[in-house]
Amino acid sequence: MNAVLPALARGEQRFKMPVSSSSKIAVVTGASAGIGAVYADRLAQRGYDLILVARRVAQLKVLAEKVAAAHGRKIEVLGGDLAREADLARVAGVLSSIPDIGMLVNNAGIARLAPFAEAPVQDFLTQIALNIAALPRLTHAALAGFDKGETVTWPSVTDVTLWEKFDAARSDLFAATQTGKPAPRYAIP
Repeated sequence: MNAVLPALARGEQRFKMPVSSSSKIAVVTGASAGIGAVYADRLAQRGYDLILVARRVAQLKVLAEKVAAAHGRKIEVLGGDLAREADLARVAGVLSSIPDIGMLVNNAGIARLAPFAEAPVQDFLTQIALNIAALPRLTHAALAGFDKGETVTWPSVTDVTLWEKFDAARSDLFAATQTGKPAPRYAIP
């Protein structure tokens, strides 16, 4: 059974996920590789239909085919660079039109670590757009489905015990921008 939605099979960018679904729907951003791909697989295994969002549409399609074949779930690919305003607005518009979204995994993000004075300012603006501005925008867009008790997942800080380490790392990052030294990597076990 090919559970990948017809738009994906035809290579279209239009979104086809049913507005009213009997299944749970999870959205995973940054799903083309790494943690996002693992979330996609595990959520499908747990019975979620998926909306996968990332810049690398070809990789999303491969992942969607693999996960759909393994778990028999409906999967839609929504390509876009969430650091670009037009793509972010389009993705947010799609999410806000689907009341059955029960989970959002805000996983998309980048880390460009370089001395502040040596890095192009656009690198910092891109990081801010993707790592900070996109999160509340997509979360707000997906809120319609969250009246059923599901949670919003922000993978880097879901464990309450990590907040102190996150805050310390954020402070280190800010301090690094003031001194021109590269920021330390997060040392979270």
